[in-house]
Amino acid sequence: MSKKRSKAKHASVIPSKFPTEASLLADAKRAKKGLPRLTLPLVDILAETREMMLARGDAKELGARRYKVSDASFERIRLLAKLLGARPAEEAEVTEDRSESTEEANVARERLVEIREQLSLIGEAGGIEAAFFSIDTRRYDLMISSMNSLINRVVRKRRIMPDPETVDVLIKEARQLIEHEQASRLESAGLERERHETMQVTAQLKRMLVEELRHLSKQGLAAFPGDVKRELWYRLDRFSVRSKSKATVPVAPDAPELQADGVAV
Repeated sequence: MSKKRSKAKHASVIPSKFPTEASLLADAKRAKKGLPRLTLPLVDILAETREMMLARGDAKELGARRYKVSDASFERIRLLAKLLGARPAEEAEVTEDRSESTEEANVARERLVEIREQLSLIGEAGGIEAAFFSIDTRRYDLMISSMNSLINRVVRKRRIMPDPETVDVLIKEARQLIEHEQASRLESAGLERERHETMQVTAQLKRMLVEELRHLSKQGLAAFPGDVKRELWYRLDRFSVRSKSKATVPVAPDAPELQADGVAV
């Protein structure tokens, strides 16, 4: 009876179900927020993954010898490397969208300032004090809010201002810009959340891959002591000897290349 319990426990810790990209992404998104940042360079993590993939043929033997390894373990690191290979492009796309939004906001801000100045000149010509046309430019959101208030004040003073047709045109343009900017602010907030979430998922994928690599390293080194070739596969030299030059770090022979999408070939 005790043997059955031991066998069941052993089976539960060896991954048998093959992961998918979707399942790994879901795991990364469910991860606890605020975890310590992993400082290992992605290039080193992917290099160690390429070397570890050389040991995939050991999976069956390791499992049979009751090490906590299966072929699904190697599939997991392969897919994690593939996902991480695609993350920089996704992050760049989100950053580009955010930059475009910021540039548009700067153009709109400059134009709103010009409209305020034009309205101030027209108003002062009609006897309205310059202070009436002041706005708060300390922050962009304060400027949009105070500009909206100014437009409402100008509407109330329109009957005593010269050049009413020009005033109407400026008011219309200002309202359109303000409306557009209020919508853009919501979009920018969404882009910022997306950027933050993308970075969090990337960090968690890295953490998941490193944890899996360390697990496989521990199992493989224990299973094949003295096997020089396998030690090169299973040792994580780049993780433990980061201060040394790249030339001094042993590289496993015939390490497979990872394609642009992170797949070992």
